[in-house]
Amino acid sequence: ELSKNQEIELRDKKIENLPKVKEECSKCGNKSSYYWTLQTRAADEAETRFFQCVKCDHRWRSYD
Repeated sequence: ELSKNQEIELRDKKIENLPKVKEECSKCGNKSSYYWTLQTRAADEAETRFFQCVKCDHRWRSYD
């Protein structure tokens, strides 16, 4: 299980090829972000969505 402060490394993915969504960055206020999902908890729980701001590269996650 990942802690809130643990770094997430993207391997074999070019960030520019990830889909974009309208998700506001809490750091710079930009309204466009790349996103991807990972199974970070038990298999019977929802995936964790990760976001990266298109403008400032700030990263955050959402536990839906």
